[in-house]
Amino acid sequence: MRLKTAITALVIVLSCSMLANIFLSWRAMKYYLDSQMVRLDPASEHKFAEEDRRLQKPGPGQTRIVLIGDSRIAQWNPLPSPANCQIVNRGVSAETTAQTILRLKRDVIDLEPRIIVVQAGINDLKNVGVFPKQKDEIVSSCWKNLDTIISQTREHDIQVVMLTVFPPGPVGLLRGIIWSSEIRNGTDRVNEMMRNLKCEGVTVVDCDSILSANKAIKARYAQGTFHLTAAGYQALNATITPLLERLTQDHSKHNE
Repeated sequence: MRLKTAITALVIVLSCSMLANIFLSWRAMKYYLDSQMVRLDPASEHKFAEEDRRLQKPGPGQTRIVLIGDSRIAQWNPLPSPANCQIVNRGVSAETTAQTILRLKRDVIDLEPRIIVVQAGINDLKNVGVFPKQKDEIVSSCWKNLDTIISQTREHDIQVVMLTVFPPGPVGLLRGIIWSSEIRNGTDRVNEMMRNLKCEGVTVVDCDSILSANKAIKARYAQGTFHLTAAGYQALNATITPLLERLTQDHSKHNE
C-alpha cells in the first residue's frame, strides 16, 4: 500500500515537473520570438496599415481622439465613448516608451487628432527587476520619453491626456523570479513627476485614485500583474469619458 502510494506520488511529481518544463520552454520561446520581432520591426511599422486604410474621416462635428501606448491601451475594453467623438486605438502590446516615440508621427500626428490619451511606461519600469543596478537610469529614461511624447504632440496643437502609469497588480510565482519592489517605487517616481507637470494643453489623470489600493491595482480590477479587467476599464471610463467631452467642448468654443 505504501509502495503504491509512493509510486502514485512520484508519478504526480514527475508529471507536474514535465508540464512545468513544457510551459517554461514555451514562455522562453515566446520571449525569444518577441525579442527578434522587436529587432525586425521596432516601430510596429505594419501593425495598423490595414486599419489605416479603412479608417474613415471624422463625421461633421465629430472629434478624433487617439489612444496611444502599450498593451494597457491595446486591451482597453470597453473603450470610452464620449459624445460626438471618434476613438482610434493605437496601443501595441509589450511596447516601451522609446518604441512609442518611433511610431508617434505615423500612428498619432499623421492621423490629425484633436486629443490623445497616453498610457505608457510599465514596460520600461518592469525592467528594473531585470537590471536593478540601472533603476535610476530606467526611471529617468522613461520620464524623458514620456516628456518627448508630450512635446512632439503639443507642437501640432494636440491636446494631451496623460494617464499616470497603472501600478502593478498581484505578482505571480514565475514573475516573482525577476520581480523587485523597486518596480513599484520606480512607478511612483515617474507618476510623481507626471503629477507635478505644468504644461498648457496637457491634462494629467491620476489613475491611482481610480484603480489602486495600497500601491497595487485593486483585486477586482487586476488581470494578472499588469493588465485590467473590464471592470477596471469601466472605472477609468467613468473619469475619462466626461473629461474628453469637456476638452472637446472647450476646443470647439476656442475655435468659434
